[in-house]
Amino acid sequence: MSRIFKFENIYFGKNSLVKLFANKTHLENHVDYDGTTLAFLLDVSDFTNTDTLLSHFAIINGNEIKPILIEWNLKTIHGRLLILLNQLPGSHDTKMLLKEFESIIENQKPETIKYIAGQYARALTDAKSLQSIYNFLVQRIYLLKSIGIKKSEEEVKRLAEIYR
Repeated sequence: MSRIFKFENIYFGKNSLVKLFANKTHLENHVDYDGTTLAFLLDVSDFTNTDTLLSHFAIINGNEIKPILIEWNLKTIHGRLLILLNQLPGSHDTKMLLKEFESIIENQKPETIKYIAGQYARALTDAKSLQSIYNFLVQRIYLLKSIGIKKSEEEVKRLAEIYR
């Protein structure tokens, strides 16, 4: 029987969809924050061309997981940026990169924002020597988006209200 499951986090930790550093429950150092930022940027870049973002939700049927994907939208991206910038501990230089990203994407077309996110992901990877994390994230996000189910922003918002 299928059921909807809500992950505590999208990108980082044991109770997350992406499972970056799956043995951890909270950010412990700058590498954890940088990796989480990298996952966010790759998700926003939409390198899978699905026009979606990962969400906290998945449909689980036995061992099968089908992530619920939200339509790619700026409101969700801004919300996640605020969490990364204001609620999570992280390195100053990575936070500055995110602040610059936030200011650059204002009034841009989605294609431009996706391109910039991809370029920032590569720059962060190179600057912080995160190639193995980058490779893991590209494979994992690609897999999740390829098996996911796309839902509207309103549908995912309703799920969030139900599964508070």
